[in-house]
Amino acid sequence: MSAVTKYIDCSIKGCLCLLVVCGTWVTRAAEETLQVVFETGFEQEEGYQLDADLVGQMGWLAFDGGDSFLESTVTGSSGLVDGFLEGGGQQAYLGYLPPDPELNTEFLSLLRPFDYPLGDFVSIQRLRFSVVMSIVDSSNEQRDNFRWSAYNTEGFRLFTLDFDNETKDIALALDDGEPLQTTGYEFENSRALPLPSISIVGLLSDGQCVLRLQGEPNTRWSVSHSNDLSVWQEASSDVSLGNDGTASWIDSTASGQSHRFYRVAASHR
Repeated sequence: MSAVTKYIDCSIKGCLCLLVVCGTWVTRAAEETLQVVFETGFEQEEGYQLDADLVGQMGWLAFDGGDSFLESTVTGSSGLVDGFLEGGGQQAYLGYLPPDPELNTEFLSLLRPFDYPLGDFVSIQRLRFSVVMSIVDSSNEQRDNFRWSAYNTEGFRLFTLDFDNETKDIALALDDGEPLQTTGYEFENSRALPLPSISIVGLLSDGQCVLRLQGEPNTRWSVSHSNDLSVWQEASSDVSLGNDGTASWIDSTASGQSHRFYRVAASHR
């Protein structure tokens, strides 16, 4: 079976702030099925050790702008912690200590290659990336950028999500070669709040689409839709999840549409 290796890349410039991650995965969806392509919780049962740098463990590599990937580092700029995110078990971190100034290193990236089987790929499938993370603010007011990126084996960027710890702006870059553009959303330091999942429950007799959101209880979110994954329109700016962390929402404008995509984001209200 032919396969292509993609890279999940978590990067920081300067490494004076702290990024804590308690899980990251990429899933593949075809019709109503989900298949996990890569997933980790950084737990001991998976083979991760608390007393060692993350680089060199379980396939994680580093890159600091040199000619090759690093299979180990001695700077302490990455590693594992236990219980930093309440109830989250072990988490990986990037930051805390800056890269070695004597090496003129301006950034540090952690990478985790994984194989995606091309033989099973069909046009209706989608890759979804999600992560629970928290950015702890700098203690010396020297703030940096943190970002998630995905690349294929040819080094072609598929997407980048950038978190600017100075402005708290979240920016996005896709595979069109355009520079980072603001999403219009901001983040809060030391807060790990995963996006809720969104699924289609079914269609009403008149074609309206019923969706279900599930996530952190008593939080509010906005829902947008698109017909081409390029132009998005906000359909609701305030969908509230109840005490059980769920909510139902009806897209009254879906009637007559042959297909439609949905996404969820933090509500500004």
